[in-house]
Amino acid sequence: MKLKAILSILFLIVCFSSFAQYPKLPVFFLKYNGSVGQEEDIDEEEFTAEAQRHTVSLRIKEELSKVFVANVTTAYSRKKYFEQSGSYNYIYVYPDFTWKISDKIKWFNGFKAKWYLYDELDTYGEVKDYTFLAYKTNFTFKIIEDFEFIPLFEMLYELYNNEEKSR
Repeated sequence: MKLKAILSILFLIVCFSSFAQYPKLPVFFLKYNGSVGQEEDIDEEEFTAEAQRHTVSLRIKEELSKVFVANVTTAYSRKKYFEQSGSYNYIYVYPDFTWKISDKIKWFNGFKAKWYLYDELDTYGEVKDYTFLAYKTNFTFKIIEDFEFIPLFEMLYELYNNEEKSR
């Protein structure tokens, strides 16, 4: 009975030892992007600012072991049009993980939720805000050096506050 218990404990230690190879602290990436869209006026031979975008994102990477890496990315973005309607904000959260099952097989899995918030209503007086949901999973099979086969499954949903537009 003792031998069976010892063998079971040893089996569990061997199976899960890859997750405890080395302790690592999470890595934080903070990024800002700013841009200005311009329109060229051919008659005046000058450029005029049409829109500007500001985006701040934060990514947290947690390398739990050499074979398992998890990420969570979140961002806020604002796009402002100067001469026309359509300005909006969006916020998203994107958790994902990559698991290297073996030297030849890797599994990726991710879910993204993104919320769009518009400043104005549409032409019918309805809100244009919507939620975008995406799920993605794939396996990477390394057939030979520099050649991989990657079957992919992805689902996309757009859920508008105005139910007639949802798909």
